[in-house]
Amino acid sequence: MFNEVAELTRLLQAGEDPLWVRLCSLFAGRGIDVRSAALATSFEDGEDFEFGLLVLRDGRTIQYGLARRERADGEEIVEWAENRASRSAFTREVAAARESSSDMNSRSECAPQV
Repeated sequence: MFNEVAELTRLLQAGEDPLWVRLCSLFAGRGIDVRSAALATSFEDGEDFEFGLLVLRDGRTIQYGLARRERADGEEIVEWAENRASRSAFTREVAAARESSSDMNSRSECAPQV
């Protein structure tokens, strides 16, 4: 479980795929520094929707929904709820993300947008 969280977090922080770059940028626009966050889970939930849980170093969890739309600016966050992990089916993933918090300081910033 820890390896999955580490890989998702690495993709969020340094992934060059346009989806990861856009998600990182959207988080930054909401005041989230991905260098102090771990991505507990992220997956497609339907054809045009991405679900995820982000764990911040201060202990907050953020459940988000990313809509993939045919727009000039691409995807947008359409769901945002803080501290929902305690009622989530993803408690193991969130625990693994919290465990990885000791490594959060050394991570890089978002990959540059292309």
